[in-house]
Amino acid sequence: MKYFFLISALFFRLSGFMRFAWFVNLTCILGLLSYAQAGVGIDQLHQFGQSTKAASGEFVQTIVRKDGRPGKSSEGTFSFARPGKFSWHIRKPFEQLVIADGQKLYLYDIDLAQVSVRPLGDILGATPAALLFGPQNLDTLFNLKEELSTDGLYWVLAVPKNPDNTFQRIRIAFQESWPVQMELLDALGQTTKLNFRDWRGPESVILSNFKFSPPPGVDVLDASTYTPRNTVKP
Repeated sequence: MKYFFLISALFFRLSGFMRFAWFVNLTCILGLLSYAQAGVGIDQLHQFGQSTKAASGEFVQTIVRKDGRPGKSSEGTFSFARPGKFSWHIRKPFEQLVIADGQKLYLYDIDLAQVSVRPLGDILGATPAALLFGPQNLDTLFNLKEELSTDGLYWVLAVPKNPDNTFQRIRIAFQESWPVQMELLDALGQTTKLNFRDWRGPESVILSNFKFSPPPGVDVLDASTYTPRNTVKP
């Protein structure tokens, strides 16, 4: 604080021209400091995609309706191993499991006893999953823009380049090189907020968890082969 008063006193002792020159220099310095912070979020996003080959953690998901009213919330765990393998396990309030094995995507609704199967290549695209678990060429999928950092979080705005995408824009926040928050605005004006916690490194990832075989007795809708197959319940 004392340095602030010393600088202020010196400033007001200077002549008008010198004050102006001092102000210009100070503005340039502050501008350079702001510029130095400008790419931190995007750099961390790229670094995360390039250097984090596998990881796991927990999430809490909350939906905010277009009118601002809170919607449904859920929580669970996730893990991934690049390229193309991830698991998204919703544990509460209703158990659901999403698994990608690198070739196909399985959506298993435990309560409905139903599994949907789709080819993975047609799904990731410019989605939130691509930002977290997908390929490294994010610049070909999104227009990335650095946003102001707040509370130690470095925010990045990702706008899908494909105008037909389900999501209008995605915001992702990094803290110490890990994604900690994500906000998704869909085409209907609904916002989904995700909080990530308890990140763990590659040693926590079990590769066998990305293999999925439908349990006996469930209905299987296999769009990956375009020939739906139903298993009769016993």
